[in-house]
Amino acid sequence: MKGYLLVFSLSVLVVFGLFVALETLSKPSEMELGVNEWIFVENNIGFDRSILPATFYKVLKKPGYVVLSYQITEGALRKFHDKRFYLNLPQISASFLEVYADGSLIGSFGCSNKRIGYIWYQPLIFAIPNDVRTITLHMSGINELGINEPVFITTSVFKYSILSFLTGVGISILIGMSLMNGFVLFIFARNSEHEKRREYNLFALGNYFVTIWLLRFIPFETLHSEAIFLVLRKIFIASAFFALAFLFQAISAFYYLTSTRFDKPLFIINICAAIALFLAPNSYSFTILNSRVLNFILFVNAFFIFFKAIKSYSLGFFFAGSFFVLTLLVDSLSLLLHTGQRYLTSFSAPMLFLVSSYNIILDYKNLLVQTRLAHARSITDNLTGAFNRGILNDLVPEPTDTFVYIDLNDFKKINDTYGHEIGDEILKLLVSKIRSHIRFNDIVVRMGGDEFMIILKDCSQEKAVEIIERIANEFNNSHPLKPVLSYGVKIFTGSLMETIRQADSLMYQMKYRLKEKDLL
Repeated sequence: MKGYLLVFSLSVLVVFGLFVALETLSKPSEMELGVNEWIFVENNIGFDRSILPATFYKVLKKPGYVVLSYQITEGALRKFHDKRFYLNLPQISASFLEVYADGSLIGSFGCSNKRIGYIWYQPLIFAIPNDVRTITLHMSGINELGINEPVFITTSVFKYSILSFLTGVGISILIGMSLMNGFVLFIFARNSEHEKRREYNLFALGNYFVTIWLLRFIPFETLHSEAIFLVLRKIFIASAFFALAFLFQAISAFYYLTSTRFDKPLFIINICAAIALFLAPNSYSFTILNSRVLNFILFVNAFFIFFKAIKSYSLGFFFAGSFFVLTLLVDSLSLLLHTGQRYLTSFSAPMLFLVSSYNIILDYKNLLVQTRLAHARSITDNLTGAFNRGILNDLVPEPTDTFVYIDLNDFKKINDTYGHEIGDEILKLLVSKIRSHIRFNDIVVRMGGDEFMIILKDCSQEKAVEIIERIANEFNNSHPLKPVLSYGVKIFTGSLMETIRQADSLMYQMKYRLKEKDLL
């Protein structure tokens, strides 16, 4: 329990630190524009006030625009002397933006002839003249329009650079990692047994949907038409609910080994939420449905993910789950209250799947090791440690390999006279002597009883004869019973069985000659 409290405390600190970091980076705080000083010049989104607050956000029933102007008092920038000035917009919700300084266009986002872009997460910055007196923003929106963070004039691009990296390059890296994770898990699934295949496929699908969801944080300068704009938004946001649906199934399959009674209802709820988003007839109803109705489902998901993280008995997954749940709660409140706060789940959701993928990779590695050990045991002779005949099914000899077939002369007599323990000792000694004279990639096989075979890789027949003669002499002199070997040496003929047969025949010829010699 103490470990869980420490991990949960760490996740709280990480969320708080991320929140503070993004807020700090969003406020260069050299000169804030917007505290009851932005003046609307023109709009069609229902603002009837001449002075706007520092930030504003509006869900649009139809495409809208607003023209905002800010007057810089004479001498306001004098304290910055001759430094370069930049207009920093940490976060806006718009489809198109033009920035004017004293009536001259100094920068823009999107295509002016087709104002159907999409930006809301990444910061923007524009260089402005030192003697500027009036800043004017022309903003257009398809389904939402707003300045989510106060606008600044700054002389430094340091904070902007970090924030731009986090919300631009950082998100792109997470997209790449999520996509790669899904691909790796899919490969694992194809090479795993049936039960594990389902677990890996569920996590792979979750990673794919998280990848699609992360695309909603990428700015698009144009999306060709309003219909495509709406369809893409539906796909991006619905993917979050699809990812959560498969996540619940995957967690239970991997950490619980079986589904819980909440998994099926949660799966259905998330799938229905995703389908409901696709059924929204227009951008306005889609935004309202997402922010006010389906927001409750996010709270429900957060609660059950936290519950599952506790029951997983994995501190790593509990940290990722706690981090995700806390950011999900913060983002749900931001979505409900339209605070304009950057979504933290863009960082925590990929981490949740990354940690799960890491655990799966470890699980797959353990399964692979167990499989290899089981296979090794199945093809290994328990007594001597040499391979058994099962290794022959895996052999793919090369034309330059040489086979040495060995038989221990009068081994039955040794067993009958001195006992099987002495016989076993001699067999183990023989394998030990063989291994001391061959290379690591050469192979020793116990063909049965007192018969062995050595496969010398990339070795001539003449060299093989030298090696086996040294082994035979050393083996003979290493035991009081003076055991003797018979052997046959044959280079690979192109057929494994035929090569073994010929080497075996040569071994019996030598055995016969040694018996004749003993008789004489």
